[in-house]
Amino acid sequence: NDTSIVLQWKTPSFTLLLMGDAGAAEEEMLLALADDLRTDVLKVGHHGAAGSTSAPFLAATAPKDAIISCGVNNIYGHPSPATVQRLEEAGVHRYQTSVAGAIELRGTSEGYQLIQGENAPWN
Repeated sequence: NDTSIVLQWKTPSFTLLLMGDAGAAEEEMLLALADDLRTDVLKVGHHGAAGSTSAPFLAATAPKDAIISCGVNNIYGHPSPATVQRLEEAGVHRYQTSVAGAIELRGTSEGYQLIQGENAPWN
């Protein structure tokens, strides 16, 4: 997890930050080294574990939307309620695979569109 690949993808209409399984230490390193971490869409690190997506990291990335990839009733309890709370407090709209199923990101001429599975309670 500590050596996960982190990818920032910038298009003319939106930016996506994929955090892999990165946790707090990797976030701190990115905050120290990166010039600009702002993003439109954040794929939350480490399936939303408590040690990911810190308040300082959220402030630096300022995502509008976040995607959490985790299984239904997983043995780790992902995502952590603390991580979900930090996202909510930052005003970030959350998409979660354990609730919505597949989540698709489509680039559009105006930005992007996130499409979630039919089972999402917020559809």
